[in-house]
Amino acid sequence: MEKFIRRTLIIVALLLLVPDILAGIKGVLPVSIPDNLEAKINASEAIHYEIDKEAQVGADHIYFKHLIISDEATILIYKIKKGEQGWSFSESAMYLTTAEGKSYEFNGGSSSHWGYISSSVSGFEKIPIDTESITIEYEWYDRSFQVDVPIDNGGTIE
Repeated sequence: MEKFIRRTLIIVALLLLVPDILAGIKGVLPVSIPDNLEAKINASEAIHYEIDKEAQVGADHIYFKHLIISDEATILIYKIKKGEQGWSFSESAMYLTTAEGKSYEFNGGSSSHWGYISSSVSGFEKIPIDTESITIEYEWYDRSFQVDVPIDNGGTIE
């Protein structure tokens, strides 16, 4: 009977760990553009910049994937892979600064979480399309980073 209980506990523990194991193996949660923004890009109502930039905050990695500028807002799409537990990434501590020195604050967004990975869509005040570069800045207590994003007219940043 003792072996049965021990084996049952081991199986239950392994089943509880399956989502975390899959998240680590697959790096799940695609960082895709929402359908409503995709429609605006296709209708030439928004400019899409594909970004391939990364920042690190402590043991956490932030992967910036898309920047979209429309008539209403500037949208930043990224993925966070947590390397440590115990603190939350605060989107409101992130802001965008243009080459001209003007800052644009976070004004809302959404995110999906699975295991230690989250995919986020963050909105900021509208940035002028003719800006030359954008810096993504983050300051939250003792954690900070800056990521420079040069803007070109082609819409691809690497």
